[in-house]
Amino acid sequence: MFDEENATLCSVCGKDLSELNDPKDPFKRIPCPDCGSTIRSHFLTIKCGIGLSVAVSSEIKDNTGFVKQEDRTWQGYSEKSNRPVIISKVIDRTDPNYTKFHHKVEEWDEHGIIKRTIHEHTDVAPAKHRPKNEGEDL
Repeated sequence: MFDEENATLCSVCGKDLSELNDPKDPFKRIPCPDCGSTIRSHFLTIKCGIGLSVAVSSEIKDNTGFVKQEDRTWQGYSEKSNRPVIISKVIDRTDPNYTKFHHKVEEWDEHGIIKRTIHEHTDVAPAKHRPKNEGEDL
């Protein structure tokens, strides 16, 4: 994501002296091959890209306010390939005996078209944090 450029120029004639590997002490520097000056100008350019990410989330609650299902989808970047991905997470608590967690990561191209599923799994765990008097089903 970061791109960096360094340059060292002769301050008198402007010749690029980046390859000289001059010491920092001006009295020990190699003179410029064009004008003989030991005065240098150092330039550092740093470029950084900033992206916009969109996230969509929703919750379905019963009449007691208990969250029966949570859905979240967002854009990100793959840690392995550094390519854009769409990540989705669904937590389903509609069954009082267990909670189902579904996770999916899909790689997409520059046009927003899904290319392939990188990662997908569903885990089931015993239900936790249920209200004592559970309300109606969905």
